[in-house]
Amino acid sequence: MSVGFIGMTLKATPTMVSPAGVKGLRFEDEAATANALVPQLRAQGADVIVVAIHEGGYTDAQVLELAASLKRENPTRTVAQVARILRTATGWAPQASAASRYMRKPCAL
Repeated sequence: MSVGFIGMTLKATPTMVSPAGVKGLRFEDEAATANALVPQLRAQGADVIVVAIHEGGYTDAQVLELAASLKRENPTRTVAQVARILRTATGWAPQASAASRYMRKPCAL
């Protein structure tokens, strides 16, 4: 059995990330993209096709609270330092832009 994989991000990615990070890239409709790639993968012999899409979603409130607690504990910590601690403690950390927005909220600090 031969397996084909399609990996993609959301069409709305440019609205969720720094414009500089996606400059020059195109983000098309997810379903149309997958449907266009299926015949190509079948032609290459794929019996099964797996589509993986990174939706992003939301940052768990507990992770955000931990980030805010780390900042309160040591106000001189940078977002990058907080992210490293979160990655070590939880195995994951929000993007710096998301963490930074949350840590700037007066109620969180």
